[in-house]
Amino acid sequence: MGKSGQLALRLTIGCSATVLALAIGQAPAVAMAQSVRAKTAIQLPAQPLEQSLKDVARRTGVNILFSPALVSGRRASAIDGTMTAEDAVSRLIAGTNLKIIGDGRGGIVLRVRQMGEARAARGAATDPISAGAGQALAAQGDDTAGDIIVTATKSRQRLVDVPASITAETGAQLRRRGATQLQDIVATTPGLSNPGQGSGNGTNLVIRGVTTDRSASLKQSTVSVLFDDIPVDPATAGLEATNLRIVDVERIEVLRGPQGTLFGSGSLSGAVRYITNKPDATRISGSIEGSFAGTKSGADSQWGNAVLNLPLVADRVAVRAVGYAFDEGGWVDNIPFDRRNVNRNRTYGGRIGLLAQATDRLRVTLTGAYQHSRDYAGGESLYFQPAGSDKQVSTNRDSGDSSVKSTIANLGLTYDLGGVSLFSSSTYLHRKVEFLQDFGFYTDLLQLQFGLPALDNATPGRTYNSANIFMQELRVASNGQGPFRWTLGAFYLRSRTPRGGQTVTAPGLLPYLGTDNLIDVSAPGGQEEISGFGEATYSIADTLDLTAGLRVAKTSLDITSTSSGLLVTGSGTDVFVSHAPSDETSVNPRVSLLYRPTGQLSLYAQAARGYRVGGANLTAGLAGPGIPLTYKSDTLWNYEVGIKTSLMDGRLQINADVYYIDWSDLQISLDNNNINYTGNAGAARLYGFEAEVAAKPASWLDLGGSLALNDAALTQDTPNLVRPNGVVGVTAGQRLPASSRVQAAAYAQLNFRIGDDPAYVRASGQYVGPAYSDFASEGIRFGDYGTVDLRAGIVHDAVEITVFVRNLLDGDGKRSASPAFTLGPIFGSAQNAYRVRPRQIGLTGRIDF
Repeated sequence: MGKSGQLALRLTIGCSATVLALAIGQAPAVAMAQSVRAKTAIQLPAQPLEQSLKDVARRTGVNILFSPALVSGRRASAIDGTMTAEDAVSRLIAGTNLKIIGDGRGGIVLRVRQMGEARAARGAATDPISAGAGQALAAQGDDTAGDIIVTATKSRQRLVDVPASITAETGAQLRRRGATQLQDIVATTPGLSNPGQGSGNGTNLVIRGVTTDRSASLKQSTVSVLFDDIPVDPATAGLEATNLRIVDVERIEVLRGPQGTLFGSGSLSGAVRYITNKPDATRISGSIEGSFAGTKSGADSQWGNAVLNLPLVADRVAVRAVGYAFDEGGWVDNIPFDRRNVNRNRTYGGRIGLLAQATDRLRVTLTGAYQHSRDYAGGESLYFQPAGSDKQVSTNRDSGDSSVKSTIANLGLTYDLGGVSLFSSSTYLHRKVEFLQDFGFYTDLLQLQFGLPALDNATPGRTYNSANIFMQELRVASNGQGPFRWTLGAFYLRSRTPRGGQTVTAPGLLPYLGTDNLIDVSAPGGQEEISGFGEATYSIADTLDLTAGLRVAKTSLDITSTSSGLLVTGSGTDVFVSHAPSDETSVNPRVSLLYRPTGQLSLYAQAARGYRVGGANLTAGLAGPGIPLTYKSDTLWNYEVGIKTSLMDGRLQINADVYYIDWSDLQISLDNNNINYTGNAGAARLYGFEAEVAAKPASWLDLGGSLALNDAALTQDTPNLVRPNGVVGVTAGQRLPASSRVQAAAYAQLNFRIGDDPAYVRASGQYVGPAYSDFASEGIRFGDYGTVDLRAGIVHDAVEITVFVRNLLDGDGKRSASPAFTLGPIFGSAQNAYRVRPRQIGLTGRIDF
């Protein structure tokens, strides 16, 4: 087609859009006056705002008048529910500079909002959501394309209106930068780190430096990971982390600071929320995506996913199915066993969701999800690599083969009563963990102790946990746009762990000692939690929000451990039994103040308390009276002030905050005669600064970056704490371990066209400051590294092709590290580091339909 033909086509399309926008308003006025007050079931995906407005007009029969110039280039978030046409349009334009006025005939007219008219933009985005379904408005697909809508307070709000420190990324943004797992979230989120031993199942999420160790061990994590508001790693489901894969998500939110009021235990320092895409009853859609990548001096990787959304009853019932598989090659060679690329990971899983608008007031969602993640090795390599080696190597006998399986079933109900909404979320979670290791150094030790001849020192060890967990949340919340908004709820959790413990056997000892049982600990038990919570917000003069909330929770633990084995009782036949019940009540308030001088600027201050539940020491009594049966919860108060902006119609966003944390009764991993246990000891203070900037100075350029500064130190002496380096005691003022004082990230993206096809080139980088494995900046040093990534992509019709390079400069940054381990005269393992993946080059193809 020639230039004149293209011009004629564009003029035709532009005129047609204008005519259609005006033609929508031609229905009879009487019918319109009736329709504008009628509620209709409306479910729309995230799409161009113009299309969403047309869809609302078609489904409700209401005149909607607008100039195409006002909505050109804007995207609307997904909406789902039973509502009036005015409610639907209010949600679609939430966070924009548009307002609704009447046309005198019962229709709707869109105009530009003037200064001071902030209520319409804000109020339309504050009606609550279903806890189980996790319904939320999606943010725009560009990196900076308007106000982002989040659900951190279990209601829909603009990010700029939430009085808390939050990082939110949409599914489109995550896909654009190639995020596939938790470590990719860590890389770009200020204040979030992972000093864990391994990037997959060994992940140990830390927010704002709230940690005393590189791994969570048997303790509950200080950061809660939630799948549509469902905690995937409750307290009694310990061991390893559930590294949820990022596939078909609407948004991921990282909430910094304690979230105990609304999200309960486990969110001591914050929460990471996966908000998944829900079934869409308006159209068939889906995608197929596949990737292949090669790693320098390592094995190849491949991964992919498929999504299918299928309406079953138009505008009423739909099903959505997702499947994915990851096979990520390793890059570390194991020297003793002559094995190459041992740190491989394989993950596969999927989910299926059913959404039914049963009546105009009742919405039902049913979700099932499964994921199995296996790390074939921990991924450690020698801290000091052999001279001249171009490959990372390990000399450990066996670093561990871990497997985490999670199965989730959820039923969500939402009932609209007009002034209030009722919500119910019923969840069953089955979590099974298995961790295999070779403890040959134990056999070596006993061989020397008993003067035995040379033995086959293969000593397989197995640590395991299997939990069946039921969770029920009920909530009632106000609807509407009034100055007073509130939420009241109750939560119940019952966890049963029929199988949990550890076994270590040494077949080589059997002929000489009459037993091969070195360790056999079995610890079945359960946890029960019941809590009530509430939060209310009152707005004054459209500029000041006062919020107060409270959660009261009672937690009961009842675990019985049975222990035997040469290394725990001194014989192969003696058995030690301990019963460790415990009950605790926790009270967690939150208060905040948010001042909004304009619709694009917010200043806030808040104070909040968080907690982490206590637990039982399975090894109590094995090393004498020094190990308590249980340890109690630890708590912290977080105080922060911040500023949030969404300027230039969302093209410039700046968020910053400063915080101070008072942490007491720290849960610390301790050691007594090589028997591990957990205790409460001391207190700490942490303070810091966080900032994020995202800018779109031109349609062809996206820029952004983040910075986090943190200082964490003890405020009490703890003379009986056994440190990783063997020194006993810590003193006030000493720095906490495993957390960097500085984190920074930045990106730049160029957007352009090749012919008629949109394309982009993106460069990003991150820096992680130094951290230490022990208190007082002692022990093994890690961190102090940077990485650079490149991505480029093009979209032709429904096909997207992306090429990428991760770790462009092929750095060997140490994400974590562990000291050498000795057991008396026996050498257990060398000094090790856990490094970032070497340079990886790959290709991704995607088809949307």
